[in-house]
Formats: sequence, C-alpha cells, structure tokens
Amino acid sequence: MSIASSTTASDPHTVKDASQEPPTELLSELSLGEAPLKDGKLSLSSATQEVEPKKVNTPNKPEEKGNVEKLDKEQSKEEKKLLKEEKKKLKQKELKEKKAQKEKEKEKEKEEKKKKKMKKIKKGTEDDIVDVETMDEDEESDVQEAKRLHVLKKTGRMFDPAMLLHEDADDHPECPGRLEAIMKMMKKTSLYDACVEIEAREATKEEVERVHSTDVRESIVKSSFLPKSDTIHFGPDTFANSYTSKAAHIAAGGLCELVKATVEGHIENGFAFIRPPGHHAEADKIMGFCLLNNAAIAARYAQEELGMKKILILDWDVHHGNGTEHIFEKDPSVLYMSVHKYGNFYPGTGANKDCGKEEGSGFNVNCGFSASGMGDRDYLALFKYLFVPIAKEFAPDFIIVSAGFDCAAGDKLGPMKVSTAGFAHMASLLESVAPGRIVFALEGGYTLDTTADCVEAVIRVLLGGTLPEIEEELPSAAATINILS
Repeated sequence: MSIASSTTASDPHTVKDASQEPPTELLSELSLGEAPLKDGKLSLSSATQEVEPKKVNTPNKPEEKGNVEKLDKEQSKEEKKLLKEEKKKLKQKELKEKKAQKEKEKEKEKEEKKKKKMKKIKKGTEDDIVDVETMDEDEESDVQEAKRLHVLKKTGRMFDPAMLLHEDADDHPECPGRLEAIMKMMKKTSLYDACVEIEAREATKEEVERVHSTDVRESIVKSSFLPKSDTIHFGPDTFANSYTSKAAHIAAGGLCELVKATVEGHIENGFAFIRPPGHHAEADKIMGFCLLNNAAIAARYAQEELGMKKILILDWDVHHGNGTEHIFEKDPSVLYMSVHKYGNFYPGTGANKDCGKEEGSGFNVNCGFSASGMGDRDYLALFKYLFVPIAKEFAPDFIIVSAGFDCAAGDKLGPMKVSTAGFAHMASLLESVAPGRIVFALEGGYTLDTTADCVEAVIRVLLGGTLPEIEEELPSAAATINILS
C-alpha cells in the first residue's frame, strides 16, 4: 500500500494528502515487500509506482451522505423498536409468572384455611366455626355443608375407575352407568370431599380361594385374554370381557382394604362403590351378574388377617344372596341375615325356614317378603323387632352390609317401595349394633338416579347427619306374617 494514500483508522472518511512525506520512523515499521533498492538505498519513487492507492468509498455528494445518514437513522429506529418489543415480552412474561405464583400461594392458603375449619367442625361445636364473612363463596359452601351435616365421623369411600371397564356388548342393567351416577352425585353434593379416600387393590389368589374354588377364579382370570371387543357369558345373565377379571378382583380387594382401614381406626365406617356385585356368586359357580362374592371374601379376610372373630353380613338387596348364604351356612362365626322378595322371584332361594346347617344352624336368618310393594314401615319393623335384636345378641366384631338398592321405590328390577329415608334409618339401626365397625358394599340397584339418591342418604347418615323424618306406621299384614313366620 502507498504511504501517501494511507487513511486514519479512527475516521474512514478522512484521507491524507498524497503529497505529504511520511515520517522516517513510520518507514522503518512498514513492510514494502519487494521495493527496489538503488545503491543500497530504498527507492521511494519505485515503491510508490508499484503500489496503487486504496480507494475509499466516501460519499462525495451531499445527497449520498444524506442517504447514509437516513439509513443509519432507520436502522437505529428499527433496533429501538425490536428492543422495545423484547422488553415488553419480558415484562409480560414476568407479570404472568408473578400472577401464577400469587394464585398458587392463594390456593395453598385457601386449602390450609379449609382444612383448619373442617378440623374445627369435626372436633367441636358450631361456635368454633370462623365468621363466614372471612371466607370466599367456595369455602363458605363447603363449611356450611359440613356444618349442616354435623360431620363428627370419618367415613371412607372406595372406588376405582377400572371397574367401569367391565361392560357387556349388549345393553345390560348391570352397567358402568351405575357407578358413574353415584360418583357424579358424590361430587355434586360435596360428599366426595367429606369422605376419606381408601385406595383399592386387587384381591390376591389366596384371598379369593378362601371362598371360591380354583376353577371359578381361573375361569374369571382367563377372560383377560379375550379380544378387546369380545364378550363371553357365564350362564344366561353374567357377562365378562377382557377387563372383567381386573374389575372383579378390585371390587373384592378394595372392599378388603375398606374393612382394614375401619378395623385399624383410620375411618369409623365406609362405603365401597363396587361392581360387579357379588352376593349371588357361589363358592363354585358364577351367576346373577356376580363373579366373586365380595362380602364373603372381605368377611374371611377380616377373620384371617385382622383378627375379627364374629362377622355379621346383612343383605337388604331385593334378591336373596344365595351365594353368601351357602358359603357360610355351616359356619357359626358368620351370621347372615337377608330381607328380600321371595316366591317366583330370582334366584328362588331364601325361604324363612332356611336357618343354616350343622354347626351353623341358627346363624342364617331369612325374611322373604312374599308380597310386592313393601315399603319403609315393613322394612323398619323387620329391622327393629327381628334383625337388630338378633344382631345385638350375636355381638359381631364387624358388620358388612350387602347394600342393594333394587328394593327402592322405582327400581326397574325390584317391586318394592323403600324410600331414601327408609335406607337412612336402616343404616342407622345397623350402625348402632357395632359403632365404628361397619362398612357398606354396593350390590344391586339398576335405576341410576334412584340408586344414587339412596346411596346419598346412607352416606349422610354415616357422616353423622341428622336422620330424615319418617312416619311411624305399623307394618302391613302381609309383612307381619312374613316377619313372624
């Protein structure tokens, strides 16, 4: 590069005069490549001829300079705009995070308040409840519901969605909708949160085979290998699909867990929302919508694993629990009592004269109503004057209720007329026999909303709610004959 045409590094638009002589010190530092020597001296004229001056793009005209400045300004403006947008995004993100954190803290605080208030209600009187003016609407609703129910007891609930997958390919009264209607009611009425959740599990081979034959258990297990869309039938009325084995084992095992939680004092009572039902299942036969006898499996579990010596199984399903009766008919350690429709009605068993066999004689009590249309007055008379006195004399260590709601007024498979209030009173009478040692297991009940309403009435009693008023009447003549016979 020619010395005469070098530019100042700090300002590319300023060009030095080509005629200026470079300083001697600078010459000594420059590399001139192959510049010719003359008499041992550097020929500057030759060097300057060989090296072309570097051209500098400098706007010579005023309009060109203006364009550059304009471009610089536009670029600067665009950068400022991008920077502003970036700052805005960061600010919005920061605000969003702060808001989410605030809501999280608020929710946590709300939950803590709710727990404290519910604890106060459970422990003591209504005077302990904080002023409702300090609560939001949701908290007030929850507290007022608990206050209205006088929640003094811990009630367990057991449910697993796997039981909803047991379904017939054709329309069948024992359908998933039965449990769906109950769970919908529980959440809508706040009873779901008022109860303690008990986690379900599958019954073990040992637990099942304490009651059922190996053939029965293996027949159910084999259904797991069916194609997803296939259904098989055990007899004319009991179906199975690829999900049935798991559902049946969860129903039985989940009830065992509910019994265990009660015996160990984690809860005072409980309700198992289970299907398929169980009381028709015999030791060696699947029938009547039932695969495994849930109540029987739980009773043996209570005896073998939890040390409960004497078990009462009370069955108020409109159909007689033939399976439960036959499993325990020779066993004096299990008292089975059943009220049901008798005479030309499924399954045709449960005559009043059937009182057990051998050592179990006297430990099987049937009351088969021969007439249809039996209602609250008939059922409550039976409980007050026959079932409860016998139960108290037996003095069970634990009670399992086979709670079928097909004896409710309006059920499509049952001809009886028990009201929701009637079920509440029956539950209360049974609880008085063994306070803190009673659980209920769903059996029948096939009109969905009716079943859900009846379950609600029982749950409210278990939680310590006030019993609904019911008219005191003498039982019908037909019921009186059956009760006394």
